[in-house]
Formats: sequence, structure tokens, C-alpha cells
Amino acid sequence: MSQWMLLTLLLTALLLPLVGAMALRLTRQRLDERVRLTLAVVIFGAAFSAVFALARSNPSNLRIAGLTVMQPIAAPMVEAPVVSPTDVPPPEEVTATPAVQPAPAAATLEATAEPTATPEPTAAPSATPEPTAEPTAAPSATPEPTATPIPQAGLRRYVVQPGDTLRGIAERNGVTVEALLRANNLTPAAADNLRVGQELIIP
Repeated sequence: MSQWMLLTLLLTALLLPLVGAMALRLTRQRLDERVRLTLAVVIFGAAFSAVFALARSNPSNLRIAGLTVMQPIAAPMVEAPVVSPTDVPPPEEVTATPAVQPAPAAATLEATAEPTATPEPTAAPSATPEPTAEPTAAPSATPEPTATPIPQAGLRRYVVQPGDTLRGIAERNGVTVEALLRANNLTPAAADNLRVGQELIIP
């Protein structure tokens, strides 16, 4: 298709609908409704025909004043014919040959029949360094555990029963409340909160 034909189709597709719509709008009062409708069909039909013709053509390119206006459209892809596996010849064996042959090494190592001597450990012991006396840090004070009362030979044990008080236990066993507190390492507050099943030492 020639350059002029491509240019005419392009201008028809782009400008004819705009110019035709404005002309029909301006002549609305002078033309009959039926005539205007016929003109609209002709104008827009020509524009669609130009677009269709451009789409079907395969232009090499369109240049206007040195500018490329339209690039060539890629050709449609043609499907490759389907080849059945029976039509394919068997692949030939390809042997790979290296492009560069390795050069022989300048010095080659030869295997010897005699074993080489392995070094044996020496019998003389090496000097062992003497440990140096390092200053040790002073031991930190560790808290001593609280002394739990250990029953002595003359001491007895008593298991707290429901309803027991420290005063009642002391009176029944003939000791003072203070002696019970000291023997069991209890405070006066702990003396008021005895638990059932708690063991007490009777001095």
C-alpha cells in the first residue's frame, strides 16, 4: 500500500468522525431528521471502513515530514507443522571433543615401590611449663543458712491439730510460749498462724 493511501485512511479514521459530528450539529436546523441520520451513517461508516482497511493492511511504515507516524505490524505467527514421533529420525550420537587439549605437565610424578619413612615421635618429653601462682579473689561472704531446730535427745515432736494454739500447746506440755518460739525459730506473727499438720519441737 502506498504512503498516500495510508495517510488518507489514517486521516479518514481520525478526523472524519470529528468533522462530521460538528457539521451535523451545525446543520441540525436546516436539514431534515432523516437526511441527518443518513449522513451520520455514511460519515461513521466511512471512518469504520478506514479503520478496518488499516487493520487489514500490513504497512512497512508511514512517515510524514521525516517522522514515523505508523510502525510496521508484526506478521501473524504461523504454526509449525506437527511431527509425529514416528517421523522423527533417531538422534545421532554426538561425541564431545574438547576444543583445547590440556598440555602435558612439565614434571610428572612417578609412583615409587618403596614406602616413604614416616616420622616417629621422639622419646624425650618436652618441657612442661610450671603453673604460676595467680592471685585468687577473696571469697565472697555467703549467707549462712538459717538454723533449723534439730531435736535433741530430750526433745519431743508435736503435730498441730485443728483448733490448737501455741499457748495451749505450751500449757499442755509444761513449757513457756517463748521457749516454743525459740525452739521452732518462729516469730510472734507466725505463732498466731499455725497450720494443721505443722510439726513443732517441744523443748
